[in-house]
Amino acid sequence: MAKALVDTNILYDFFAKTTLNSEAKKILESLQTVVISQAVIYELVTGLKNILGSSLTSRLIGEIYSIDNQSDQFKILRIEEKDEKLALEIMAKYDSNNPKKDYTMVDALLIAQAQSYNLQLFTTDERMTHFNQNLAKIVKPY
Repeated sequence: MAKALVDTNILYDFFAKTTLNSEAKKILESLQTVVISQAVIYELVTGLKNILGSSLTSRLIGEIYSIDNQSDQFKILRIEEKDEKLALEIMAKYDSNNPKKDYTMVDALLIAQAQSYNLQLFTTDERMTHFNQNLAKIVKPY
């Protein structure tokens, strides 16, 4: 498969060595290019900061961005103004049809970016399917 946007949960399963590690590894290895949104990086860093502390987290951020410059397999997708606007539109439309606010801004940004850049979005988050409203192609790999 050529390239796809990957949600935080896939990367977490891969890096955290969870029981789903082998499944996540298969997915990442099957992609020619793993596209990682800046929003996912922020989400990962926020979760890791509590575990690793500020200095190690800062080093990790630097390493993630250096991978983007040195690797053809991993690319960081920066958040553009058009992505933010589309994410807000998606949230407004979803809110009007669903009083249960079961999503985050990161979810909306990932759907917006998948739609804008015509990328499949790999996620294990069931909520994304309902929130997506058929705007992006979502793949639940395991």
